[in-house]
Amino acid sequence: DQPSHTLLAYLKELVITDKWKEHILGTVCSGASPFVRFLLDDGTFLEWLERDEWRDHALWLLRNLAEVMPDRVVEMLGPYAKRDDEWKKRVFGCLSWDPEDDSASMFELRLELARQGVFQSYVNWEKLAARRSLRLLEVVLSSWEPEDLPQDYLGRYRDGGSRFQHWSDRDRDALLEAVREMPKEAWGMLVPHICRLAPRTDESTDALEFWLDGDRHGVRQGRECIPHGLVQLAIEAGRRLANADGFAFWEETASLRCYQSPVVQFLLVETYTALPGDIANEALSWLLENHARFSIGTGDYEPEWKPAAKLIESLSPHCDINLFRELEETIIHYHAPSEREGAEHCLSAWRNGYFPDYWGRAQYFLLPSLCASRRSEATVGLIGVLERKYAGYGEERFTTMHLSRSGFVASSLPSGALERISDNALLG
Repeated sequence: DQPSHTLLAYLKELVITDKWKEHILGTVCSGASPFVRFLLDDGTFLEWLERDEWRDHALWLLRNLAEVMPDRVVEMLGPYAKRDDEWKKRVFGCLSWDPEDDSASMFELRLELARQGVFQSYVNWEKLAARRSLRLLEVVLSSWEPEDLPQDYLGRYRDGGSRFQHWSDRDRDALLEAVREMPKEAWGMLVPHICRLAPRTDESTDALEFWLDGDRHGVRQGRECIPHGLVQLAIEAGRRLANADGFAFWEETASLRCYQSPVVQFLLVETYTALPGDIANEALSWLLENHARFSIGTGDYEPEWKPAAKLIESLSPHCDINLFRELEETIIHYHAPSEREGAEHCLSAWRNGYFPDYWGRAQYFLLPSLCASRRSEATVGLIGVLERKYAGYGEERFTTMHLSRSGFVASSLPSGALERISDNALLG
């Protein structure tokens, strides 16, 4: 453990000879920090790293000692992380295998490389501390552009999709636990990137579904695509912040309420369900400002009105009675933008013996979410009508209804097709 300077100098003489080079490096010095430290101190490594015939040997020695003397390895290789892409990969290859084993300086070097797009495809999120998990995730996100994420419903990534972009159930649970431990930091780290990377209103519907519903094929295999995972992490953080200090959270999210991205609007609707009753007027007034928020969901895994219904259920018992009546009347007289198109599809279906509806679905989900003790008699009566009308919710007529919403005409389906349609076609 403490060889003499004379012995170390002798080993250095031997290692540069062709006869002894492989033996000294591979057998005598592999993992021997005293000899490597000696070579670091006298400048030998600086010379070797710049010479093609010695570079790989130097990197190999450093890699073997990444856990034993991480700070010295970082001190030596840190400047090379600012060079070209090839050097970034070389430096990354010398880091410890797992981020949870990094010293403080090595983890910072790992983050610096991740900002430049060089990072490991697999992370054991269960072992990584909460702060490190969030920092690593945030830094990797900072290196991405929107085109690096799924652009269609088949989940195609520009690089094919790495393990970093697909979380297992255990990965997701570990990250959710990190968010619960540090909700304020998680919100501040993740939401700006969601705003930057999420699709805008005029972008692909398939891309939007990846953010709001996830990769349905991946979910069935116990995987979570990163866009949907990020939204779920942000919702968890936002709800905890709203529950802890609702007024502060409402003020903090003021700028987000102006974002036109459906993903950001969905995120706010979901997090505002945790606001306290004394902010009910503000939150429900915001919901009423844009009727598109009534159907902010995609309608694939749950009805598109479900997020707004949860917000109304949470806050309608606490809002001003005049605002409650306005909300009630708005829901009763709500007409979806695609209602005319839906009616045309329904007319075609009616002529062929199918009877899908084109009005009432929003009211069916939203009206019962209003505080029961405050509903008007007209609302109570309409809810009863809708419950009778939609008594078969989830059965064949609702499958037909969903297809008509999606632009398919029921009459075009072959005999027996409705019974064979998968659960992905259902309204929830």
